[in-house]
Amino acid sequence: SPPSSPEKKTVSETTATGTKKTPVKSILGQKAMATTEKNKQQQQHKRTKIAEQDKSADGFLNQLVDSEELQLEAVQLQAQHQQHDLDAVQGMETTMVEITALLTQFSEMVSNQQEEVLQIHDAVTTSKENVEKGQDQLVDAKERTEQSKHYMASAITAMGMALLFFHWIRP
Repeated sequence: SPPSSPEKKTVSETTATGTKKTPVKSILGQKAMATTEKNKQQQQHKRTKIAEQDKSADGFLNQLVDSEELQLEAVQLQAQHQQHDLDAVQGMETTMVEITALLTQFSEMVSNQQEEVLQIHDAVTTSKENVEKGQDQLVDAKERTEQSKHYMASAITAMGMALLFFHWIRP
């Protein structure tokens, strides 16, 4: 026999306006919808949390990448600074070598000049001694000249007198 029309089950609900009979399917549908809505909200909440975690993870990854980039930049800057320092030290070393070469050259020149100065000093000392000896000889020559002038004058006068005497004796 064919089934008869389905029976509708009802549930009595008490409301403020009175007692109401609602079909069971309708209540179950409402509960299912409420459960579905609740599940949707929970899933949305989970998605939001996952998105926040993803954002947090992305932020963390970005921070790691930024940190690595900063470390790489710091290493590069440090390498540039060290290269600059190395260049400065090499420049200073070159300058020091040049200064040392100049000091060596000046030292050699001073040594050569010192030898020349000593030779000049010896020559000046010798010249001074020669001048003093020459001065002494000039004083001696002057004295001899003065003494010889008297003898010569006396000798010339005596000869002149002798000639006059011979000329007078012999007429």
